[in-house]
Amino acid sequence: VGELLDGGFTLIRRYPKATLGLTAIVMLAVQLVHVLATYLLLHGITDDASSAARHGLNLSSSSDYDVRATISQGLVAAISLLAGLIVTGLMGTVVAQGVLGRPLSVGEAWRRTRTTLLRLLGVSVLVFLILAAVELVGAVPGIITYVASGSYAGLPVLVLGILAATVVAAWLAISLQLASPVVVLEKASVWTAMRRSRELVRGSWWRVFGLVLLSSIIASVIAQFINQQTSE
Repeated sequence: VGELLDGGFTLIRRYPKATLGLTAIVMLAVQLVHVLATYLLLHGITDDASSAARHGLNLSSSSDYDVRATISQGLVAAISLLAGLIVTGLMGTVVAQGVLGRPLSVGEAWRRTRTTLLRLLGVSVLVFLILAAVELVGAVPGIITYVASGSYAGLPVLVLGILAATVVAAWLAISLQLASPVVVLEKASVWTAMRRSRELVRGSWWRVFGLVLLSSIIASVIAQFINQQTSE
């Protein structure tokens, strides 16, 4: 774990433009889209919606506000997903060349990454659908029992089914954790990348899980610290 973390920070120090610089550019674009979408879709109707919520009047404005807010959030979510894929591809490319002592310019990193974006999107969508299907399958017995009995008798079945499905989904999520890096580093297809990820994680599931969890905690702490400093 120490070697992996040290390698990550060393790479950032060695190639700040290709790591922090590229990430900052992508996230700046996301924030600009967020601001523009919020302004264009919600500007001028927020007060009407607030008034409707307080006084029960002007319900059409309130409904219009809800629709526009949903569209804005959906647009931002889609752009954030695309940004995440771009950052994943860029960092994978930079890491692959960095360990070989071949620094990349911003333009070169983008040229190497853009050819993998569709496959990265395919991996993300497919993994999401697989995990969602597992959760749905776990919930179905409880839902059927509830509908058939017409009482809360199906609730324990539903809870147990969801818990079991969550365990399976967590195992699958970690097993497929390396699919995106495989797409970038090995230029693999979607199915090949997912199969390759399972092969790489096999026998090291708990170690990969620990690394993912630790990385998430570190990122969360840093993000919270930055937010606190910004608010102050």
